[in-house]
Amino acid sequence: MQKDVLNVEEAAELLGVSPWTVREQARMGRLPGRKVGKEWRFSRAALLSWLAGSQQDGQSSGQHQHQAT
Repeated sequence: MQKDVLNVEEAAELLGVSPWTVREQARMGRLPGRKVGKEWRFSRAALLSWLAGSQQDGQSSGQHQHQAT
C-alpha cells in the first residue's frame, strides 16, 4: 500500500531527485508541500499532479517560461 503523505526522502525517490533538491524547491515554493515543525511533508497526489503539470509546461527540463510584460 502506498503512503498518501511522504517525507523528504520519499518525495525525492518518487520524483527521482535528491532530498536536497526537494527541500530547496519546497522552500522556494516551487514544489507543493507543508512544513510540519522542522520537517517537510508532501501529498503523493499533489506531487504527481504537480509533476504532470510541470511536464506539460516544459518545466520538467528546468526551463522557466517567462511572460513578456
